[in-house]
Amino acid sequence: MEIGDLKNFSNFKRDALGILINHLEDFISAEITCYLYPIKQLKKQYNIVIEENPKRGVYQLDENNVIIIPKVYHNKDIIARIAFSIKKPNVSIDKKIFNVLEGAISKNLSRAYIFGFRETIQYFDDGLIEKVIANYFSKGYYNPSRIIYLLNYFHKLRTTSFEGQFFSTGMILTRAGHAFGEKHNQNRSGKAHALISQQELEGHSIERRFWFMVDGKQSYFLCNRSMTITHLFNLTAEKESEFNYINSLTLSKTLKGGDVLLRIESEKELSVITSEGIEFIYQENKWKYRNYNYIEKLIKSNISFNESSYNHLIFYILYCSKHGISSIIWIPEDLQDVNIILKTKNRLFRNDINVDNRDYSNLIIRFLSSDGATIIDSNGNICYYGCIADLSKTKIKGVQGTGENAAGALSCNGISIKISQDGTIKLYLSPSCKIII
Repeated sequence: MEIGDLKNFSNFKRDALGILINHLEDFISAEITCYLYPIKQLKKQYNIVIEENPKRGVYQLDENNVIIIPKVYHNKDIIARIAFSIKKPNVSIDKKIFNVLEGAISKNLSRAYIFGFRETIQYFDDGLIEKVIANYFSKGYYNPSRIIYLLNYFHKLRTTSFEGQFFSTGMILTRAGHAFGEKHNQNRSGKAHALISQQELEGHSIERRFWFMVDGKQSYFLCNRSMTITHLFNLTAEKESEFNYINSLTLSKTLKGGDVLLRIESEKELSVITSEGIEFIYQENKWKYRNYNYIEKLIKSNISFNESSYNHLIFYILYCSKHGISSIIWIPEDLQDVNIILKTKNRLFRNDINVDNRDYSNLIIRFLSSDGATIIDSNGNICYYGCIADLSKTKIKGVQGTGENAAGALSCNGISIKISQDGTIKLYLSPSCKIII
């Protein structure tokens, strides 16, 4: 039976289907298509014969298109299915997330079916995404219900202030606390200090001063799977020659196996990072999934920079995203032709500033924060800032914001990157090719 034929399914279609699709679009930053009659529709469109493998939940059509097929179970039998096509360049780079999504949606659909699909919104709000996050990194390591408890705990921390100010903080959840000690010589790029008084999280209120003591940047608490904080872990200072922003952000030298980082940063932003470099970030009241291996691959495959410039460009893109800075970065293919589409451009002094030069990082951030686009050449030099495009010289399709129109127009010559205040990153390879990160 198809899910569209189930009794009372109209309740779900009316109340919750749109919410579920919106959550998936926001979470994966992809184009979502729903199939209410997947047995017929997928066979016709993709030649997928569901009956040949009825329990299969994920089909990778190609690297840019994945189909998940959540199911409605009753008494352990499959009684119906729904399908979602998820389209995005290189979306299949992390196959695990789709299996977890399919499982979580199946479970909640089955619960909703028991109650005649009444009051279904509660099964497909943020709670569904948090279940996906918990299941993603808990399998084989932690109790998922405890992970959800931690997410709720950190949601409270996110809106907690100390002496009138919000603050950053962080904690590493690990099953191998001993591995952070010097005796085991596992080199976690830091030093662990045993706390005089261990702190139990479950059943205890938040102690603001305690959490204020670690900044979630260089210092973190270590927590075991019994939800007890046992140590403070302080990172070793990174050598400037070894700078890699993604490695620093994801603690790639520190997190191993089932280790998970929970961090509050950038004024109430909640971030959860796994040892594989996967981040789940709660920003502007919605969860987003980020695969930093994917982001790095995407940038490097479309922009011709040296390795150092890649690292610093990625730093500035993610810095703007995480700090709610609206910005447009334009890397033109032909620098001589930029005047064709620009109304105005600005330059403070004659000397070039390169994105590699960390001495000027604050100034570069000011350039990126100013109204208009910042032009960077293929060598990583910042040529102009505050550049305003003449949109009358372009053909704009659809209704978009001025910033998106400008970013799309600029990509007629090279590549442009639009960072929105809500943290969304859009890479324009051409006016008709936009990738949401």
